[in-house]
Amino acid sequence: DTAMIPFGVGTYASRNAVVAGSAALVAARMVSAKARRLAAHLLEVGEADLEMADGAVRVVGAPDRRLTLGKLAQACVPGSRLPEGMEPGLEATHYFPAPLPTFASGVHVAVVEIERDTGRVAIVDYTVVSDAGRVLNPLIVEGQLHGGVAQGIGGALYEELAYDETVSRARSRCSSTRCRPPARFPPCASPIWSRRAR
Repeated sequence: DTAMIPFGVGTYASRNAVVAGSAALVAARMVSAKARRLAAHLLEVGEADLEMADGAVRVVGAPDRRLTLGKLAQACVPGSRLPEGMEPGLEATHYFPAPLPTFASGVHVAVVEIERDTGRVAIVDYTVVSDAGRVLNPLIVEGQLHGGVAQGIGGALYEELAYDETVSRARSRCSSTRCRPPARFPPCASPIWSRRAR
């Protein structure tokens, strides 16, 4: 919700996965650690004897001795008897400053046929090899690759900056007058990506 986060700078270049995803992961680990500590206090066992599963913290080997995250959140309200030094609230906030920008690397190979007389270009085949690091959602990555192919073809073959005879007025000023590839046009690219973790 942009009304709740006025200092957000946008969701571009996989920022959601790299920055927001990393912040969410660290915050989740902080909540998990707090839930374990509180459960150990309430169940009177050591933290090492606990595991988190199915939305609850439970004693290893005794699954009936468990506290759901909902119960732990209720037990963590202000005024509750909490372990020494623990702040109320089963929540955490973490800001993740990315140490470096992230880049995906890849190779695009196009097989084309060019008509000698007219210069008309026909794309015969197109293959993309992309090293995106750890892929969280293959369907989204494949969609981004297909979109990038269409965008590249549009820029190379379609989006001419055409002017009238006087060279004073652009004929391709907006999307209705600029030629661009339709959704059915992009060739069936063969996306391949590395799934190795970094």
